[in-house]
Amino acid sequence: MKNLIMIAVLAQGCFTANPNKAQNIETMIQPKGQVGEHMVGFNDKNEIIMQQEKSASDELNEQKAVSLHRRTALEQVAFDLNRCRKDMSDPRLGGNGVLPESQEVDGIRIADDIKELIGITESGDLKIVKKSFFLEQLKNERRYTTSLERMIKTLTRQNEECERAMGIARRNAGLPSHRYQGQGYFSNDGAFVQTVPNENSLDDAFRIQAHHKKTVADTNE
Repeated sequence: MKNLIMIAVLAQGCFTANPNKAQNIETMIQPKGQVGEHMVGFNDKNEIIMQQEKSASDELNEQKAVSLHRRTALEQVAFDLNRCRKDMSDPRLGGNGVLPESQEVDGIRIADDIKELIGITESGDLKIVKKSFFLEQLKNERRYTTSLERMIKTLTRQNEECERAMGIARRNAGLPSHRYQGQGYFSNDGAFVQTVPNENSLDDAFRIQAHHKKTVADTNE
């Protein structure tokens, strides 16, 4: 009995389709309409089908573009969170003076299984050739995008909580709850006169605050 089970398992393994092997796909339908990028029509079994066709290379390139956009967004959220946590660690805002560990965005991508070969090609050239399975790259890229989106949501929530707490701490320190934004006006000759600089650090905030207090005091004299 055990032998029969083993034979069945081996046989099943032998007939398992290779996911990296190109399959023949039936794409012929009787078109009856269009929904976005999808064609609506009937197949040879008279079933109503929505079908989209796209070049395999285009699909991977588009997925890589989406990943790059998500990566840029994640880096910005991580930068904002690290900045907020750094400010909150400052004793002037009630912190302990110990810089927090920075939130990194690396290490969430699954490395592609790339085989590197060196040798002589059919044309007689000595080359280094790198190969990987297309489907595995596409799946990895989609998983990478999903991981980026998940991290964006997590860090965005953490940053919102940090900014809310920092707003309270800033008010307690006599600062506005939000960072100073650059302000100014254009003079008659078209030159821009800056009245309030951008706040790039907490030191800037207290410097702007001190300047503002001095200006008010000079005006009241």
